[in-house]
Amino acid sequence: MNEYTAKSIKVLSTEEAEENFVFNKIQKLIEEYPSTSPVFISNLIEATYLAGCPVELVIKRYLDKDKTIKVPTELYEIFAELADQRWR
Repeated sequence: MNEYTAKSIKVLSTEEAEENFVFNKIQKLIEEYPSTSPVFISNLIEATYLAGCPVELVIKRYLDKDKTIKVPTELYEIFAELADQRWR
């Protein structure tokens, strides 16, 4: 049996928490881009992780509006499915 003690607890830095927990990354982006819909940001980042795309590229493409950045077709498909599920 594994013993759970105070030594088992690890306090993460803000950067580590953002890397390990998608909801922290979403919250940070919602704060950084207040004029963008929080639902859009949430769906976008969730789709990014599910598609296995680099998050920074997707941020540049859709939040910073750099149209030179290309993203895989799978991202669009996953994003559309997430948006559809949210509205059912």
